[in-house]
Amino acid sequence: MSPLKVKAKPRPDWSYYGTCFFTWFLFAAGCLFLWANLTVMASLEGTIVFPPYSQLCGELRNVMIWLPVVMFVYMIYLMITGPDFGKTRWIGFFAFCSGTLILLTLVVFSAISLVLITAAQRLLAAPH
Repeated sequence: MSPLKVKAKPRPDWSYYGTCFFTWFLFAAGCLFLWANLTVMASLEGTIVFPPYSQLCGELRNVMIWLPVVMFVYMIYLMITGPDFGKTRWIGFFAFCSGTLILLTLVVFSAISLVLITAAQRLLAAPH
C-alpha cells in the first residue's frame, strides 16, 4: 500500500511578480512624462492659438493619470490569480502596456509638434 501523495503548493515565482511590477513602473513613468509634456503645452494656452488637434490632446491629459491606475489594478489581479495560468497573460499585459504607450507617445508628440510648428510660423511671419 502506497502512501497518498499530496501535491505541494508551488512556491511563488518572484521573477513573475517583479517583471509585472517593472513593466507597470515603466508604463507609469512614460504616462507621467507624457502628462508633463501636455501640462507644459497647456500652460502656453494663452500665448499661442493651438490647432484643434492639439487642443483635443491637451484636454485628454487626465487620461495619462488614469491609465497607470487601471493597469495597476489589472497587475494586482494578475498577481492574485498567480502565474500558474502560464506566461501568456503576462505577455499580454506587457504587450498592451507597450502598445498603448507607443500609441499615446505618437499622439502627444504630434500634438506638441503642431504647436511648435504654429509658433515657429508666427515667429517667422512677425515683422522684424
